Amino acid sequence: MLFVYLFLLNFIQGNKKFKLVDEKNKTSIQFATIFFNGQFKKSMYTDSLGNFSIINDPNSYIKIIALGYEEKIVYLSELNDSLISMKEKITTLPDVIVKNIENKNITFHGFLDLKSNKIIYPGATGQIITVLLPPSEELEYRKIYKLKYKISNYSRMSDKMTDGIVRPKLYSVNNNSPCKDILNNNIIYRINKKQSEIIIDISKYNILFPKEGLFIGLEWIGEIEKKVNININPGYLMSYVNYNPHQYISFYGENFLEIKSEKNGFLAPIFGVEIKWIWIWNSP
Repeated sequence: MLFVYLFLLNFIQGNKKFKLVDEKNKTSIQFATIFFNGQFKKSMYTDSLGNFSIINDPNSYIKIIALGYEEKIVYLSELNDSLISMKEKITTLPDVIVKNIENKNITFHGFLDLKSNKIIYPGATGQIITVLLPPSEELEYRKIYKLKYKISNYSRMSDKMTDGIVRPKLYSVNNNSPCKDILNNNIIYRINKKQSEIIIDISKYNILFPKEGLFIGLEWIGEIEKKVNININPGYLMSYVNYNPHQYISFYGENFLEIKSEKNGFLAPIFGVEIKWIWIWNSP
């Protein structure tokens, strides 16, 4: 009887459409994360136009997280408009001048030189795979130019599979665990279903490799113009290593869990960064 009541309640309430926009310029905020009643199991993304649809339950609320904006909690009973605005987060950056040196000083850090010998298909929208790039004195005061990820050609899973959308992630380190977002920009990267490598240039953000190291990750947002009811991620190429690489998994950025070792050892995703020597000094 309770099941019938809940079914009828949802049917009567129906879904309501909303649009997420910037508070000042009213531009759409694409692929923000929406937590229904704060639960990641009932999470979703806004689409490329900032639209999303949820059950119109006045007793519920949503938590909204968008890179570059202040986190927001909205109670549906208080919404009189379909537009939801978000306030831009003000980030204070060090007052420094960065000067690049010749390209011959470019080097790489991470797991890019490993040979892949296993493919994992996580198979869920909102999943983030991330791994620690440990600290090194030689890497301090180096600028991160590019993020690199090796993935598998996932078109063979189904002829109906479409191209996909991913988002690069960088996190600070706290006790060998992912902590705060370092890359506070909402970078959306569209991948072809036959693609085997992702290279994302972030040089314009002037991010220096932290002395504590960092976590590099990749978030699977979903498929473009999805034609099937399943959602299979691109395969993250993995390789075995003989030490704990501190690899973590999360859904929608909530509750990171460390991936434990297998019988053959530890697995590490083939992620890494391209970094380069720079001159850096305080501006007057």
